[in-house]
Amino acid sequence: MKCWFAAISFLYVVAKVGSFQFSFQLTNVVTSQLTLKNSKSRNEISASKPIFGRGLIKIKRTGLQLHARKPHDWTDPTWNWGYGEGKAHNLAASLRSKLSVKKEDLEDVRSTWLLEPSTPLDDMLLALGLSIQSRGVNAENFTEFLTALAAGKYGNGFDLESQSKIESVLKEAVVEFDNEPPQDSPDGQTLLEYQTKLDKGFYENTFRETLILALGTMRFVSLAF
Repeated sequence: MKCWFAAISFLYVVAKVGSFQFSFQLTNVVTSQLTLKNSKSRNEISASKPIFGRGLIKIKRTGLQLHARKPHDWTDPTWNWGYGEGKAHNLAASLRSKLSVKKEDLEDVRSTWLLEPSTPLDDMLLALGLSIQSRGVNAENFTEFLTALAAGKYGNGFDLESQSKIESVLKEAVVEFDNEPPQDSPDGQTLLEYQTKLDKGFYENTFRETLILALGTMRFVSLAF
């Protein structure tokens, strides 16, 4: 009887040990799988970050502005064109700084900036205002245009209705201007280059084209403001 009891006890112990080992092995397998899965997830996440980052850079490089700045508004009460303080004054100072380079580089920098199809239109309109202002009486009929623009007659300067009004007036001002730059001058050469690019379909915005003509006429390339 004692032998049977001892044998049964022994088998019970063996069974418990076997159950524990199986449970331990199963736990190890599950833990290993979870660890592997978590590790894989971390690897996938860490691998995805550079790809996502490169994607953002790629988007920015294509010119898509994820957070585009507010365009210059000529009807903004804080614009204050012609005064020593206000948005117009601050933006004009920034544009001057950008375009003010060594005299020997001035014409190349300005010509490139003017003909570049990605140059912001509101910056070009601001540059035109500064060019007209700096020319004084030599700006002729452009002075009247600038006065009306600053008074808000043509709108904010960036929506389609406003641009259409400005374009119409500027085209007339360019045609009526009596002192256009000679063809062999830096501004004349820039306008000839513009015409070549235009013939090749380089531009798709008539407002930009009109601003280029007006700035060239005001000798933006050769005269600092």
